[in-house]
Amino acid sequence: MKNKGFVFVETIVVIVILSLGLVMVYQSFVNVLSNNKRRASYNDISYIYRTYYIEDFLTNLNLEDYIDYYLGPEVRDGDKYVHGGKKVQVFSCNNPILYNIDANISVKDVPEFSKTNEGVKLSFCEQLRSTFKVKNIYITNYNVNDIKKCTTRAGKLSSDNSCNMSLEANRIKFDALNQMTPSMIYYLRTLSGTEDNTYRLIIEYEEEVIDADKTITKVKKNGVLKCPSAYQDVGGICQKKVTKRYYSNVALVKKDSSSALITKILGLGTPDLKYDGSDTYGDFRTSDNNLRYIGTDPKNYIYFNCTTTVADQMNDSTCEKWRIVGVFNNVEDDKYNKDSRVKIIRAEPLGDYAWDTSLITENGGKGYNQWGEATDTDGNQYTGADLMRELNTDYLGNITIGTDGKWFNGSYNQKDARMPTKIINETYEKMIQPVNWSVGATPSSENYTKISFGTMYNHERSINLGYEYNGTGSRIKDLNRNASWIGKIALPYLSDFAYAQGDINCLGPTLSAYVKTSCPKSWLNERDVLKWVLTPYGSNTDNSLGLTINKRILPTSIIEDDSVYPTLYLKNDVRVIGGDGSSQFPYKIKR
Repeated sequence: MKNKGFVFVETIVVIVILSLGLVMVYQSFVNVLSNNKRRASYNDISYIYRTYYIEDFLTNLNLEDYIDYYLGPEVRDGDKYVHGGKKVQVFSCNNPILYNIDANISVKDVPEFSKTNEGVKLSFCEQLRSTFKVKNIYITNYNVNDIKKCTTRAGKLSSDNSCNMSLEANRIKFDALNQMTPSMIYYLRTLSGTEDNTYRLIIEYEEEVIDADKTITKVKKNGVLKCPSAYQDVGGICQKKVTKRYYSNVALVKKDSSSALITKILGLGTPDLKYDGSDTYGDFRTSDNNLRYIGTDPKNYIYFNCTTTVADQMNDSTCEKWRIVGVFNNVEDDKYNKDSRVKIIRAEPLGDYAWDTSLITENGGKGYNQWGEATDTDGNQYTGADLMRELNTDYLGNITIGTDGKWFNGSYNQKDARMPTKIINETYEKMIQPVNWSVGATPSSENYTKISFGTMYNHERSINLGYEYNGTGSRIKDLNRNASWIGKIALPYLSDFAYAQGDINCLGPTLSAYVKTSCPKSWLNERDVLKWVLTPYGSNTDNSLGLTINKRILPTSIIEDDSVYPTLYLKNDVRVIGGDGSSQFPYKIKR
């Protein structure tokens, strides 16, 4: 027989267990109702339509570059963070990148921006946010799992070490999480998907609605019956004003490289372009098989060094016209990474300047035909050709040589030439790819006139070094020259002019073939002026090769003031934002 006390206790235990079970069932039921209610606010059909409308509009902006700037690879200037590397970005209508303006320039500083097409887009963007009651727009990678790991079920930020906001790396990635409300974080945690090559547009809406179930009577204030500020007078009844938030998201297809300038050129397939490899030039081929613009007037015009970054404002008055030489293969950057790169040249000469000059105590005042830095066999330092230093300091805005407004233009360091009044601005300097320029000379033992342009191309990229002479023809010592130089701006090669003609009969068997009357001038040699090229003349120290009127190729004293055509390579992330390459509509570019 059981003890009655034990039976009583057992009964109580059973009741407690049943009660806990009922509580748990009730809590689960409440959670289901809560989740259903939450999902209803997440997936309200009217807000889904709003989201698609907003997405359609945003894709008409420069959204791809905007995303790439913030969510792309992290970029630093030394130890200083610049941009990129984010996992989530808070969208703003007035961000300059969206309107093809440099990230460091405010749209407010662009003259008459509001009157341009891009200015109209900005105004509409702000109106759209207001009309559709948009509180926040976030852009993330489609896979948000790494972001979710930095949040908790309570709608707060995680204290996990990988999300510690005291670390700069985490602040860069996740700083936008600090702006999110708990309900926004709840929604974020419901998202899933691991699709590659896509981003996610997440929109948080906030609207004030009336809750008819929550009413109070009017209160007298200053002798007048009114509803409190938190209530709305609806037919004489004070009904509660409630702020509600709704959430929706849509996938954004990741940009491709189709708008990259280099991709566009490679995909044109027009008669204006020709490879210089063995298939087209036989024995006069180059080993790199570069793609070059040829003929008298190909569609290779490009706007560069513009005073504006707004595409609609780019024209002949706000920009310089340059021309695309072609796409060159196996070009090393300043990190010695080889890649195909676009080379451009200024359409008009920058001015007439000396290649180099010197004091009378240095090579008799005749200068040295060594483009980059070097030393002689006695260990004396040579800072490089005057023109190299002028183009890569003064012309890039770092006034070093021309502090008096003059550049070198004659023997004995004569400095009477007015330096250019227009330098390359910071926006376009950032588009220039520093590369390892080959500055090999023609061998002194070889008569340069008896070689073909294919051989000349190889000499230009060789390790051939020039020699120092005493002026009577006898060699006195070797120079510890460098056959390469890393920098941004140089000069065209002699071979560039020949291959621009596009005719195999003009490439050999000797350089004299280039001056035949049957070989017309190309677009690159249309002006009858003496032009400096990068190639030193290997038989002495004070001559470089120059291209004269009527296409004659002559060793030219480097102290002469001849026409300078700055030449450079563009970074491969430079993109086309307008134009077709014609003289009337040059390509418009940006990064």
